[in-house]
Amino acid sequence: ERGAKVRAEEGERLEAENQRVEQRKNERKANLEYEQGKIEAKREWQKFIECNSRPNVALESDLNTYLSTSRAEVLTGFDQAIAFSQYAERVVEDLMDLASTAREEGDEPRQEWCMEYMDEIRTLEMEKIDDATAHMLQHIETLKVTTKQEVQETWGSSHDSIKIGFWGHLQNKGFRAKVIAHDKIHVNLELPKSVATSAPGGSCCIGVRSVYTTYDSVPRSRKKTGSKLAVGGTMRVDLVLIPPVTKQVKQWTLRQIPPKEAPFTKLAYPNQDKHGDATSTLNLPCKVEYKIPADVIVQKEPKVSWWSENEEWSNADVFEIQWEEDSRRVSFFCQRLATYAVTQDKWLDLPYKWWNFRPVSDTQVAFSIQAARFEMQFMIDENGLSLRGPDLPELQHLIRSEAVDDEGTALPVIMSPARLLHKLRDCGINLMPDDNDIEHLPGYQLKSFETEAR
Repeated sequence: ERGAKVRAEEGERLEAENQRVEQRKNERKANLEYEQGKIEAKREWQKFIECNSRPNVALESDLNTYLSTSRAEVLTGFDQAIAFSQYAERVVEDLMDLASTAREEGDEPRQEWCMEYMDEIRTLEMEKIDDATAHMLQHIETLKVTTKQEVQETWGSSHDSIKIGFWGHLQNKGFRAKVIAHDKIHVNLELPKSVATSAPGGSCCIGVRSVYTTYDSVPRSRKKTGSKLAVGGTMRVDLVLIPPVTKQVKQWTLRQIPPKEAPFTKLAYPNQDKHGDATSTLNLPCKVEYKIPADVIVQKEPKVSWWSENEEWSNADVFEIQWEEDSRRVSFFCQRLATYAVTQDKWLDLPYKWWNFRPVSDTQVAFSIQAARFEMQFMIDENGLSLRGPDLPELQHLIRSEAVDDEGTALPVIMSPARLLHKLRDCGINLMPDDNDIEHLPGYQLKSFETEAR
């Protein structure tokens, strides 16, 4: 009887506590929504005074209109394609902001929706670059031709987020091993003689297009995220077939017009019909070298991978990887031409060893977390999250803004938590693990979300 009385009293106490806890949770939720509303209103006002013409990424109708009008727009030059892609990347940034908010709110469908549109926009960027490539190949006689019957040109500067280089051999015979130096965009290629055998009949004019982006430009199925993270952008190298050069017959200009569905032809290297697999003795390796941006952390012994048909990064057939930290150049040999990237394991910065919250003032809390490689230091206040360490050269753009206070001290960069973590991932520090990473962390198990929600 006494035990029953104790259990009844305990039940009444727990019920009362649950009511108070639920009330506090509702109050906290209301306060959080109020503060987030103020931040969102400030962000919207900033967009308004910027007078930007970008679509409202929160509205699907705006995005669809932007995509349809962009597809209808005809671009005929690489400068136009680069300008289009740079504008499109600002739309992608807006979508990433929206996806970050969705991640903070645990809205997975909204995150997936944002990622799908980001993939679609980046696919469109590459389509526009392909359109410009087709136009250039059709009018290749307008480029400067050397005495060796070669053309070489670059578009974009060394500081641009998108850079394009092209080299072409305008004779259907006589191709030898070739060193291509695109000094203006910091891209160098060394092609073996066997590249020429990828052309139909081995006797056609060929060209090599190089496209470098400072971001991961590879669209992929979000259902297959893979285990590797691309850092430092992507380097795409395509072998292309140069169509017959325009001929002048009396007052007529004769130009071969390709079918609309295939404006130009990409050639596979290795050509498996002739070379067999990538390890064939006929398939000599190509050397690729490009420069990594200064805001990316690269391991002392980086790995380089290429994007495979299976929609995943593969480091097969990649060797002699060299990383020059001072010049920030990475070079390697690969027995195929593809899209390349410096890659690292997504769980490189896991597991966390410890974390600590420390109040600094009535409105600020210092948060530290010891990851596998770095001790990360953050400051949390009513405006958002700011990074305070580690004080590495690659992270300065995330720590100190260009704005200064009255004493001339640089003000911190403040972002929403998920947006800052996305920026850190772009720099090579991934603090956003997903459930699949648990497979690579022995001794750890997933949280019980039911328990956490209580």
